[in-house]
Amino acid sequence: MKTFVEEISRRSLNDVVVTQTGERGLSSQEPMVEVFEEGKSTVIYGNMDVEKTKRVVVDHIVNGKPVSEYAIEK
Repeated sequence: MKTFVEEISRRSLNDVVVTQTGERGLSSQEPMVEVFEEGKSTVIYGNMDVEKTKRVVVDHIVNGKPVSEYAIEK
């Protein structure tokens, strides 16, 4: 979560909200991240680390291209 907050702040992304939630029944995939975009399907990413987080911020949040190799199904 810290890396998401740092990357979003560093890029001055004012329309992004980062929140923490509880367990979603996929504990083997933690840490997980859900990216919600209005009018689009939610993407859930699993087994996140610092490098994956940076890529999701750049590719998905900034450029609108989900990172399919990190995505998991609900």
